[in-house]
Amino acid sequence: MAGPRSIDLVALVEVRGTELFVERRGDVGDPMVLVHGSWVDHRTWNVILPKLAESFQVVVYDRRGHGRSARDPGPYRIEDDVADLVGVLEGMDHFPAHVVGLSLGGTIALRLAAERADLFRSLVVHEPPIYSLLENGSPELAELREHGDKVAQRLASGDRRGAARLFVDTIASTQGEWERIGPAGQELLVAHADRWLAEYLGAGTFALDPTGLAEFYGPALLTSGTLGPPVYGRILDRLAPMLPNATRRRLPGTGHLPHLTDPDLYVGVLFSFCAERNVPTT
Repeated sequence: MAGPRSIDLVALVEVRGTELFVERRGDVGDPMVLVHGSWVDHRTWNVILPKLAESFQVVVYDRRGHGRSARDPGPYRIEDDVADLVGVLEGMDHFPAHVVGLSLGGTIALRLAAERADLFRSLVVHEPPIYSLLENGSPELAELREHGDKVAQRLASGDRRGAARLFVDTIASTQGEWERIGPAGQELLVAHADRWLAEYLGAGTFALDPTGLAEFYGPALLTSGTLGPPVYGRILDRLAPMLPNATRRRLPGTGHLPHLTDPDLYVGVLFSFCAERNVPTT
């Protein structure tokens, strides 16, 4: 997979026997990789990518089953996404990197941090759906499962747009967020509705074994919005003590998708943390 470096690269590359779409932008600064969540592909970063590429060498990619990447038959396994991220970083000689994960992409980044701290300069995650950190039988967990089942039922009935909107308005954020992400963001979610269902039904998608995180000493930034469901803030509050060098931050006026609804704010957060809190490599 490794090849000559260039300022910009757009390619289909083979990672663990599966073709993944990868784009690299920028030729200055530290390596950075952006890991997208459910319902979307690499295009979800289009608004913030040009600005980040001014100061970082940024890689975005379509997780398997998303966008232009291939989809494997069979059930979804989050372990495949973690291994794919290793393949992207190592195959492109793009490490140690600032690894930025949003939503399920944040869970993938955290799982990798627990296994391969050597691949990281820093870790930034926004509202990962790690429901295993919630108490079994808690009302908030029951509510999440109820909303998820309703989204799945919408998809089963063929209402992809209705399912995407229901997800945004009940699980990801709150009423009004659907309008804030705009038509392009809405269409991206609708296009990936079926893949979300595979992830929702996958074993272990919403779980994390925190054991290895105690050995991750790099700087970690855990962010949540103030407009979305408070459950994500509670998840991160419980996650923060598990990381030796974690910073917790709440982003005012944002929900689950700050890179779409508040791109200037989110880019500023990434710049200040990744540039100023970087740990030199040894």
